[in-house]
Amino acid sequence: MRTCRFRHEIGSGRVPLPPALGLLLTARLTLLAGCGTAPVAQRDSGRAPTVLVGPFTMEVAISHSSKIYSFDEPPSPEQEPDIRKRLIADATFTAQQLMTDRLGRQKRFSVLPLHEAERLEATVAPLVTVARERILAMGRVAGADLVLFGRLLGYGQMPLRYWLTGWAITASSQLTVVGAVSGCNSVAMGSYLLFDIMTDLPIWTGGFYAFGWAFRPVLIEVEVWQLTGCEQEVWKVREFALLGHKYLETYPEHLRKKKEVQLEANLTRAIEELAELASRTLTMQPCPQAP
Repeated sequence: MRTCRFRHEIGSGRVPLPPALGLLLTARLTLLAGCGTAPVAQRDSGRAPTVLVGPFTMEVAISHSSKIYSFDEPPSPEQEPDIRKRLIADATFTAQQLMTDRLGRQKRFSVLPLHEAERLEATVAPLVTVARERILAMGRVAGADLVLFGRLLGYGQMPLRYWLTGWAITASSQLTVVGAVSGCNSVAMGSYLLFDIMTDLPIWTGGFYAFGWAFRPVLIEVEVWQLTGCEQEVWKVREFALLGHKYLETYPEHLRKKKEVQLEANLTRAIEELAELASRTLTMQPCPQAP
């Protein structure tokens, strides 16, 4: 049976700063919606499931590299496509690297090292054209019980459909309060909605940094497929991170204003949340009974 959850929380933490022009980083207030599978009994063998963390992809269209990186001088139009492609590759690789590390810290899993996933991606993946099948093929060759891969659905920028969903949830509850206080005054309620939209738009279209607080949205979806026994999807969860003042404080002060630092902090926090959730709810599933 599949269980769904909603969370709204604030988090903090850090990850070492990667090399120059390729980084992704942030701070955050986390609110999230996600679905995962309800836990079932572990296998009788008691062996920790072997997990391959496959490559992540960037699903959100980054309109310009300056949306996710702070440049001293903006790149030229000729340089922009290559720089944006490199920044996206760095962000997705960092997500895979972080997930491999954080999931590996959970005692319930035996996670294959990142260099093994890279080797398989170089040797097996080119032979398969469909993205999901490519990662599953990597898992089969590795002899993994589970294969995990993910998508960055929002990174600095958020697709309109995700912004509207999140905004509708928060605005509806807040509008109820405004209506109760104002006696359902239409002018007051309309003014509040206009103000809320105008203040939310900068966050979801790139984010901002002010007075030591950073707002850089990161939305991740991870999917896990079981290969042992029978191939089936057993886990699918989303994690959202926006603001984390304490998280950002772990970086040197001169770096906190950088978009890539703010985004990586949020990315790290979101993946840590996912790894911890996986340790509680991700298990091998029984194969469906034949009719």
